[in-house]
Amino acid sequence: MSVFVLAFVLLAGRYELFLLNTAPATPLNHIIFAAKFAATYAVALFMTTLLSPLFAGRIRSITTTLDSTKNSWRNFFAELGKLSSSLAVSFLPLGLVPGLAVVDRVLNTSILSNILLRDTLLILSQTMSILLLSAALAYGKKMRWQNSMGVALTFFYLSTLVGYFKPLG
Repeated sequence: MSVFVLAFVLLAGRYELFLLNTAPATPLNHIIFAAKFAATYAVALFMTTLLSPLFAGRIRSITTTLDSTKNSWRNFFAELGKLSSSLAVSFLPLGLVPGLAVVDRVLNTSILSNILLRDTLLILSQTMSILLLSAALAYGKKMRWQNSMGVALTFFYLSTLVGYFKPLG
């Protein structure tokens, strides 16, 4: 349900989401919107699944890691299911700016035309998403909060790096 709520808010506000970056998209191309939305979840799942054992210190050597993964495919898919459902909740705050854009357009105010306010709200929503992502990792991957915060911040830094080189607007 969280995925549908976020997609509805983004579409109503005419915004696109890629990683932790939201930007206005005019005109809104639904195929590109869906591709970026799916890529956000895929990259988040891939990065968190890849980096979680590294940050938690569970990888001692490659051979022991491969032996343990052969025996625990059921646990891997159970963790992946918990993580993917909790990722949907952790991305919900990213709908703050698009939601306010809808309210701004309906009430015919120009609140979001102030760049400082819009960017402050974007940073606030990204911060909330990082904290929720860290909690989702701690829950889904059974990690300590310090390690899960490291993975979440790594995802944030990747998102920021991609935002510098590939602006969405």
